[in-house]
Parts: sequence; C-alpha cells; structure tokens
Amino acid sequence: MSKLPGPKGIHLSGNPDWSFLLNANLDILSVDAFSWGHILVRYVDEVKEFLGRGGIISWGIIPTLTSELGSETAYSLTDRLLQLWEFLNQHGLDDDILFDRSWLAPSRCCLSNGDGTASIDHSYSLLREVSQNLRMC
Repeated sequence: MSKLPGPKGIHLSGNPDWSFLLNANLDILSVDAFSWGHILVRYVDEVKEFLGRGGIISWGIIPTLTSELGSETAYSLTDRLLQLWEFLNQHGLDDDILFDRSWLAPSRCCLSNGDGTASIDHSYSLLREVSQNLRMC
C-alpha cells in the first residue's frame, strides 16, 4: 500500500477492530459515527496517536437511512457528535486537534432509499447544518 501515491483511507459502516485500523498505515479513517462512534471513542489512546501523527477521522454522523433520518435534526446530530468529542476531551484530547483533524460525512456509503433522492438531499442538508453548528462552537 505504501507504493501507491496519495493519501490512504478506508470507510467502514460496521464495528471493526478499531485498534488495528487506528494503528494501520492509514491517513483517513471514515467511520459510521452515528451508529458506532460510542465504541470508537473508547479507543482513546489509539485515536490520540492516529490524530497526533496527522490522521483524519471522517465522522459519519449524518444518517442515510430514511428510518433514521426522520427522527434526527441538525441539532440532535451536532449534540451527538459533541458528546463523542467531549468524551475524548475528558480523556486528554484537545478540541484544537479534533477540529483540525476531523471531517464530517454521511454515516454510510449506501445512499439509496426507496424515496429516490429525497433522503440523500436531506442527509446532505443536515450535513451542511451540522457543519455550521460546529463552526459556532
């Protein structure tokens, strides 16, 4: 993998071996933080090391399934992400590095639902709103 040019990354919608991935030779780790963020943040030391060596976590905090979208708002999703980050803060990870080394994304790569593009449009609208909310923190 080191012979391939450019950043190396992976997206996972499930609950893999986080320790292995955070210690792998990756530049970007895209996670379904909506469903699995509460487990990822328990790997505090590995997250600190990953971010400290320049890694980026793409926090998939925006649900993509129609059934999940109906019960969430930009504020509930912002709060959910901030709770994950607060846990990391309480264990010694500064906001500065979190804001600098974090991206926001949909939670899953499967963006097709029975409603055509309506839920996709709604997901990306929420993504913009959550980003705006975080900028005011």
